[in-house]
Amino acid sequence: MFSTGVDLLADGRPEAALAEFEKSLAHAAGTRKADSLYNIAICHARLGRDEEALQAMRVALALDPALATEMETDADFATLASTDAYREILTAARSAPPDSCMDPYSRRSPTQR
Repeated sequence: MFSTGVDLLADGRPEAALAEFEKSLAHAAGTRKADSLYNIAICHARLGRDEEALQAMRVALALDPALATEMETDADFATLASTDAYREILTAARSAPPDSCMDPYSRRSPTQR
C-alpha cells in the first residue's frame, strides 16, 4: 500500500497514489500514519486540491511536528508556500503539542487511538 503509493507518485500518478496512501492510512500507526498523511497532502497538492492538502498537512504535523522542516523545503508544496494558511500550519506545528489537532480521518484526536 504505502510503497505502491510511493511508486505511483514517482510515476506521476497522484490520483492512484492517493488511493494507496489512504489504504495505508487505514492500517497505519505511529510515524507511518504521519508519513501516509504527508504523502496524501502531496497527492492533493499535485492535483490542485489545496484545501485537502492543507488539511492532510495539519493532521500529519499534529502526529509528527518534526515533519514541518521537511514540508518547508518540499517542492510539492511550492504552490501552497505563499499562502497564509500554509505558513500558519507550519507555525502552529512548531508551537503546539502533537495531540492538539483533530484527525478528520477518525474524528478523534490522535492520542485517542
